[in-house]
Amino acid sequence: MEAKAGTDAVQVMLFSGNPHTRQAVMDAAGLSGSFDIPPIDWQEVATPDAVKQNFAENRYAALVLDAETYQEGGQSVARWLNIHADKVPPIIMLVARQQDEWMSRWSGASYNVPAPYEADAVMAALRKALSQTT
Repeated sequence: MEAKAGTDAVQVMLFSGNPHTRQAVMDAAGLSGSFDIPPIDWQEVATPDAVKQNFAENRYAALVLDAETYQEGGQSVARWLNIHADKVPPIIMLVARQQDEWMSRWSGASYNVPAPYEADAVMAALRKALSQTT
């Protein structure tokens, strides 16, 4: 799904094995009514391999990774990218509990958004992450 896509849109990769989580994040970003960030061209991916492949082939302004994805979650993927890739953009980690923030920091995430991924929290993290790259 491409939300708010246009010629001035920034690319943001959204990784979650759960399509409902991906939709919740995109809905939260779209419902915010915020005009202080550029339009976002979302690239949805559902597997760690897709994250790694798409990361190698594209440039992203930010990555949104779901720590709760089954088998290999966003924290593992973030750690792998920070070790093996050059120029990793800011990472926003979706976590089930705020207490998981320490593990996200260890993995290299810049920001955390705890479930249930409310618009204010999603937009605050996107605003901070995109201000670093746009």
